[in-house]
Amino acid sequence: MLTGTIISQIITLAAMPILSRIYSPADFGSFALVFTTISVFGLISTGNYHNAIILPDEDNAALKLLKLSIFCTTFFSVFLVFIIFILPKHLIHLVIQGNIYSYIYIVPLGVLILGLSQTFSYWHNRKKNFRVIASNKIIQNSSVAVVNLSSGLIKPSTWGLISGYIVGQGITLWVLIKKSKLGYTPFKMKGLKEVAIKYKNFPLFLSPMVLLNTFSLNILIYLLSVYYDQTTVGLYSQAYKAINYPLFFVSASFSTVFFQKINESKNRISIYTKSFVFSILLSFIILLPIMIWGSQLFVIFFGSKWALAGQMAAILCPLTIIGFAVSNVAEVFSVMQKNHILLVWQIFYLLIAYGIIIYFKKFGILTMLFWFSCCCSILYLIIGIIGLLLLKKNEENR
Repeated sequence: MLTGTIISQIITLAAMPILSRIYSPADFGSFALVFTTISVFGLISTGNYHNAIILPDEDNAALKLLKLSIFCTTFFSVFLVFIIFILPKHLIHLVIQGNIYSYIYIVPLGVLILGLSQTFSYWHNRKKNFRVIASNKIIQNSSVAVVNLSSGLIKPSTWGLISGYIVGQGITLWVLIKKSKLGYTPFKMKGLKEVAIKYKNFPLFLSPMVLLNTFSLNILIYLLSVYYDQTTVGLYSQAYKAINYPLFFVSASFSTVFFQKINESKNRISIYTKSFVFSILLSFIILLPIMIWGSQLFVIFFGSKWALAGQMAAILCPLTIIGFAVSNVAEVFSVMQKNHILLVWQIFYLLIAYGIIIYFKKFGILTMLFWFSCCCSILYLIIGIIGLLLLKKNEENR
């Protein structure tokens, strides 16, 4: 799975310099908002029942959870269609700014495909079909790259980027369903109520956490679309990708190993401290070139129109470094069953981030990003310290 994930991300990373020369920053900005909207809704469309598929001992119960996830996703997607068509246009514009309204009708389809893909991925996870999941990630990212490049060469527009994403997700879903070998059976509601009640904690507690976490990671996408133009959003989205992709290859394996070690070790404090410090040093070394030559590097790799994105990336590096370190050790809250603290911190983070953006927007995009990066870095550092203090307290009580 790790190999498949890394290869799929390399494909995306390799396509970025080409796509950035074909599509405009405004195209990437419009796509970023559509993609983020689909991601936010798609991750909760199943009621997070898909996360429970791997838990039951019997396949029969797991199959009911799979059907429940399919039902929730379908219902949620239809509900979005209903909302889009009945709400007056000016009300939707209060949330969706600029020319994004032209693409809003694709969101329910994207949510449906993403929700179903998650559901069947967890079914394969339960069946330990890791090769299927890994190869599918490669197929998905390859399909996205091919469609994006083809559409861009014909007529570059936001629709080219959106169609690539939808086609890639659609192919992924088709392969996952085919490889599941479940076959077609009439959809029956019998037994779904029981599993819905038994695993009610997933929609009640996990869904809000996932929603807040996803929204907090993408809050700048939404707010930049409100207070700036789509070009600015596109520049930021490309800057965010460029500084986070190199770290993804490390975090994909690091957090898993950390969870195992912190759960088994007798010296948890030492592992936590060393992991946190090591993560900061490693990410600092990886991102140091962008911090020093951000604008120049972006011009070389992405083209002259992305110079401002390089400046944004350099400013966001401190936040990325601290956020990367915290994400690698955040599993400690799960080990100590203190996820509610993360939830409270997530809410506080959103409020502070929103306040910073609202206040500093009048000083220009770079100044606003500077203060956003500084303040949010401090917030991540605080939750990292809280994790260490909780761990020390837990060790004292053992």
